[in-house]
Amino acid sequence: MTIVVQQIFNALSLASMYALIALGITLVFGLTGLVNFAQGDLVMLGAMIALWATPKVGFVVGTLLACVAMAVLSMALERGLFRRTRNSPLSGFMISLGLVLVLEGLAIAIWGNLTLQMPAPVPGRFVLGGVIIPQENLLTMAVAIPVLAIVFAFLYYTKVGTALRAIAVDSEVAQWIGIPVTKLVMWTFVVGGVLAALAGALYAGLFPINAYIDSDLVIRGFAVAIIGGLGNPAGVLVAALIVAGVETGVSSTPLTAWIDPIVFGLIVVILLVRPTGLFRGAAGASLQQ
Repeated sequence: MTIVVQQIFNALSLASMYALIALGITLVFGLTGLVNFAQGDLVMLGAMIALWATPKVGFVVGTLLACVAMAVLSMALERGLFRRTRNSPLSGFMISLGLVLVLEGLAIAIWGNLTLQMPAPVPGRFVLGGVIIPQENLLTMAVAIPVLAIVFAFLYYTKVGTALRAIAVDSEVAQWIGIPVTKLVMWTFVVGGVLAALAGALYAGLFPINAYIDSDLVIRGFAVAIIGGLGNPAGVLVAALIVAGVETGVSSTPLTAWIDPIVFGLIVVILLVRPTGLFRGAAGASLQQ
């Protein structure tokens, strides 16, 4: 029983990070139809900036700096690149693939290709009934869960959130009725960048990082987004728990090296049964309740 509780705790910690990554992916897709593979690089850059800044200014300020940097970068990418491909999501997708190489190369040029470890933001652990609870994992959940709650409350209980969901249903009609579509799409990219940086900073507090973690993280982010229904924020939460649960369960078996194939296999099986994911996603009205 202790092992089960330990696995559940570990899965919750991972799920909270994966949900942050996937939420940025699915928000952008819901509004623009863009499959943005560069989101993993925003997570990686956020992690690198937080790791670099934490010894100098502390974890909190370092994380804030990472969030500001990724917000500015996301705004620049949207205005300079992705806005020009608004009517051609495939072109935007190809640009995002190119950005993966550019941003990864930028990280290597600045920080090198070594694997780095951030000093534990909150060192120490609790042991409750045989269950080991590292304080870093508690910090991850204590930060990620309220942020996710705030984003969802904003989406479903504010006028701007209603406008975003209207854009997701039909951007042309939304523009006709006076909703500033271009501005809101830009700010959605910014929010996605902030969520990516936050996830990266939390990830750096738990695991060693390097410039190549972007591929692993974008795999997890897209796995969550696709399983939940790409473009459906509500599905992200359930899918994050599923992916993290599968990953945590497999990691405690001799099949650890097969985690990625198993996660991809899960995507394939779910899409064969539910082509738009567990919840109404890409083929449905995105961002709707």
